[in-house]
Parts: sequence; structure tokens; C-alpha cells
Amino acid sequence: MLRPALRPGLVLARERTRRSPQTARALPGYLQGWMLDQADRTLTVYRHTPDGYLVALRATAHERVRAEPFDAIEIAVAVLFGEYPDEST
Repeated sequence: MLRPALRPGLVLARERTRRSPQTARALPGYLQGWMLDQADRTLTVYRHTPDGYLVALRATAHERVRAEPFDAIEIAVAVLFGEYPDEST
């Protein structure tokens, strides 16, 4: 569980390094993982490899992506943050 902190960037960095190995042990067979950083408004997609989880994609809220394992569809990253960008752009 992520606990509130005065310095969320430090908590996020700690959670990134601490959670990935725990999740890999607890959920064997999961090949991808997504992390949303609300402070930076980014999506990071991790792919499991023999060397552990590596960054497969990093995108900002202004981008549209085809992110694993949903790469058959284009996703506006802003939607993941509860925003609905104008479809005309």
C-alpha cells in the first residue's frame, strides 16, 4: 500500500524499486505492468524479461499510445488520469 507522504517523488521512487520484485513473485506469469505517476502525469509500461521488469514505454498525458498488452488499440494517456482530450486534435 502506498502511504501519503510529504515528498511523493521519493515514495514513488521507493515503490518502483520495492514493488516490482514483490509483484513478480506474487503474480508469476504477468508479462507487463503499468504505473501511473500523477505528479509527472506519465504512464510507464514495464515488460517482464529474464533480467526482470524493464521499461517498454514511457508517455506523458499529452500522448496517445499503443501500450502492451493492449497495443491493438490507441489510448489517450490523459484518459488514464480522468481527462477526456478533444477528439478533433
